[in-house]
Amino acid sequence: MGLRFTDTWFMSMVCDLLLQKTPRNIRSFLQISQFCRIYDQLSQFHSVLITTGLLYMSKDPFLWNTLIHAYTLQECSKNPFILFTQMLKNQIHPDKFTFPSLIKASSTSKPIGRTIHGLIIKHGLPSDDFIHSCLIQFYGIFAETDDACQVFVEISEPDKVSHNAMLDAYCKNGKMASARQLFVEMPWRDVVSWTTMVNGCAKNGHCREAFDFFKSMVDMGLSPHEATLVSVISACGSLGAANEGKSVHGYLIRRSIMITPFLGTSLIDMYGKCGLLNSAVIVFGSMQLKQLCTWNAMISTFAAHDCGNEAMSTYNDMLKAGLEPNGITFLGVLTACARAGCVELGIKYFDSMHKEFNISPWTEHYSCMVNLLGAAGLLLEASEFIRRMPVDVEGSVWGALLGACKLHGELGLAESAGQRLLGLEPERSGAYVVLSNIYSGCGRWQEAIELREVMADKGVKKLAGCSWVDLGPVVRGRGSPTGAGYYLMNLAIKLAVGTIMKQNEIKDEQNRSGMAFTAKQKMNKTEVEKEKLMKQKLVPTHQTSPPVPSPSTGRPPPLLVVVHRSSVADAVATTDR
Repeated sequence: MGLRFTDTWFMSMVCDLLLQKTPRNIRSFLQISQFCRIYDQLSQFHSVLITTGLLYMSKDPFLWNTLIHAYTLQECSKNPFILFTQMLKNQIHPDKFTFPSLIKASSTSKPIGRTIHGLIIKHGLPSDDFIHSCLIQFYGIFAETDDACQVFVEISEPDKVSHNAMLDAYCKNGKMASARQLFVEMPWRDVVSWTTMVNGCAKNGHCREAFDFFKSMVDMGLSPHEATLVSVISACGSLGAANEGKSVHGYLIRRSIMITPFLGTSLIDMYGKCGLLNSAVIVFGSMQLKQLCTWNAMISTFAAHDCGNEAMSTYNDMLKAGLEPNGITFLGVLTACARAGCVELGIKYFDSMHKEFNISPWTEHYSCMVNLLGAAGLLLEASEFIRRMPVDVEGSVWGALLGACKLHGELGLAESAGQRLLGLEPERSGAYVVLSNIYSGCGRWQEAIELREVMADKGVKKLAGCSWVDLGPVVRGRGSPTGAGYYLMNLAIKLAVGTIMKQNEIKDEQNRSGMAFTAKQKMNKTEVEKEKLMKQKLVPTHQTSPPVPSPSTGRPPPLLVVVHRSSVADAVATTDR
């Protein structure tokens, strides 16, 4: 049975602290806070201090600071400020231990935090380094990097904590150039500094730099934290850099670092994004401790690789292990059902979300259901499903229906879904491009051109797809400088395009057999020429890269091509003319 605050020994300890019979230091402060971790005990402790008068018997702010800190740890947003107000009314002056907890409690309200900052200046405590660090973190949370920087430059001799706080504020708000400059100028860099840079680069899309920072950190003999490893593994996954991801995994093995649930989840996700499904399965199977996030990562990886049966089997194994799914779990399961064509099973899983697990579907779940029904050709059912949705229909749902209409050649419903999507997201290119492609697929070139012109008039630009080619020691994107690597990359892209074009030839044969768009009629020679002119106007001339000589010596490194489907489709559209 746990100790209660009414115990004689505990109240004796508090009295001794107030009467200064025992030293009041940070250790005693944290000791009392430790006993206040449970809210009912904290409330009981607070009540005893009031009823016995101990809270008001001294002008020392020690107990007030302890209560404010304890309530902040409990995330009781109002209580710390109520206590602080009572503290001032009782003419108890705050000290340097009062304000850090109040700043942390202000993390949900910028005006309150600015008021606390003003009180810090009023009480003459702006020179404390720890208070400075808390203020920097506070302004970083609200993306006020200029204010955070102003606080930082006011520190005469900033310590390691202040430097790391400013570095974190820059990284959280995408100010990576400023973060790099500060990192270079720092007089000392610890594991926290390096981890902040790795995480900042990964979160802001600088995945290559994230790996480079990690490599430099290891080369200097520093041992990365779990957070560092998770960030760099995630960066490798986002980059599609299988070799770099494997090297980090190898580092874990060489150092005998235990694969925790978070590390294992990041490895599974990384291998999945790099197209190495077998490696993801091996990591999953080798993990002794699996949390819900681990199961979710494996289910989503199976779904992304069109392994619907394996994804659903993993979901069933998760339930047998005694874990309850969450919203992310069902996103992976519904995606797997859609790709496997398991309509009835997908509907069953969707219904079970609320009935069995009391999970309210998100917009993404509704989009998955529309995709599930649409992929199976049940377009009317998908439209009716949207009509009966209990929440506002967002663009992703109409986008799923529009994609299904393109797949099955349902022009009338496509126009309706496209107009709805354009009304919700007029600044995004997806609806324009898909609807234009549907028009051109039906031979309605004029409507396709007009839609593209509207898109151009509004300044909406289609984001180009990209592909990554892993050339052994480096990963190059489409459009890298010329050289042997560029030659190999173009070769890999052409091979991928050739595969897709072959698939398109099969689809064209199906079209001629009446299995897809039936609106396209036979045309005489004049109409063929007219269509050719329309298509040339609609699709810009394909710009090929200048010829690059193949590597003159040595065997080329093995290629791992991570091809974005959009880029392949674009390549096919511009070459198949």
